[in-house]
Amino acid sequence: MPTLLLAALLAQPAPPTPAAPPGPATVPTAAELTEGTHPLNEAGTVLLDRAKKRVVVKGEVCLRRGPLEMLVCLPQTKEHESILKFEGDARSLHAGLVAAGLEPGQPVSFSPAFVPPKGPILDITLHWTDKEGVARSAPGQDWVRTSTDKWYERDLAALPKSVSLPEDLEVRYDPGNKELLWYGRMSEEDRDRALALSTDATFREHILSFYDESQPRPLTANFVFAGSFVYDKPVAYDAEGEVMETVRSYAAEGGEVVCVANFPAATIDIAERSSAEAEGVLYEAATELIPPMGTEVLITFSAKAAENPEKRPAADPSPAAGGRSGEAVDEAFEDAAAVGDGS
Repeated sequence: MPTLLLAALLAQPAPPTPAAPPGPATVPTAAELTEGTHPLNEAGTVLLDRAKKRVVVKGEVCLRRGPLEMLVCLPQTKEHESILKFEGDARSLHAGLVAAGLEPGQPVSFSPAFVPPKGPILDITLHWTDKEGVARSAPGQDWVRTSTDKWYERDLAALPKSVSLPEDLEVRYDPGNKELLWYGRMSEEDRDRALALSTDATFREHILSFYDESQPRPLTANFVFAGSFVYDKPVAYDAEGEVMETVRSYAAEGGEVVCVANFPAATIDIAERSSAEAEGVLYEAATELIPPMGTEVLITFSAKAAENPEKRPAADPSPAAGGRSGEAVDEAFEDAAAVGDGS
């Protein structure tokens, strides 16, 4: 190589060193999540972080498998259908959200027509430490998935000729109602076996729809701060059974803290129609994503990022629900919200 060319090459600046790829997002520790918080209840399980405008709740895993009506409940209430529970009261969580700057919306209504729950959209994040001691976090929706333990139906005038349904395959035909049926989650093997039974286009279309609809999917609906309601709870009766004494009670103390099935009593609900009837439960626990029973979980509640929730009046529940007016709800939580103000 000529001397001048070599000298020129040596004089060139070295190419820049490629930047290291960004590391994984840092997951906050329990100490970081609770730093600067103020307890809102005697148990110290509901904490207000005024600086970050969020509430932190100390909970634990109480269910890993089965149908769900709740994501979060209270002890000795809904543990058989809720993934998480926490010691304390739902009222403190409501007060904390108000103190963090959120206004309750309106619970679900079923009469005279269905009206979904409304309110500020929330980010609910679950934080825990795995068995290796590594801090983990996940959106609340990740631990909930659609339930597939139900029948799927399609109208079909008659089975295609020469089709004989195997007994060990969950596909059935109801000639009385003229319906093709499937129960539970369909595997790829089940799908392919069913498709091989016939070349009939309608039959095959129904089988493919059974496969598609029976695959579990994560919860995608938003959580909203619906706000539950306050009512007069009877606590004393006379000899004839007439109510002699009542106390003002917050309906979500029955366990309906964070719901995935719609309840008028819910403090927090999902903004879609979700049945609480036994035959219509729409969600189940995503078992493989949930840590072991008893795992301590910090649950953070805050306004959804980039959301500017519209302020709405508190709920005005129907008389059938035993509810009080929105003004009564505001009054019931005025003193509790003051705790978050430091007064």
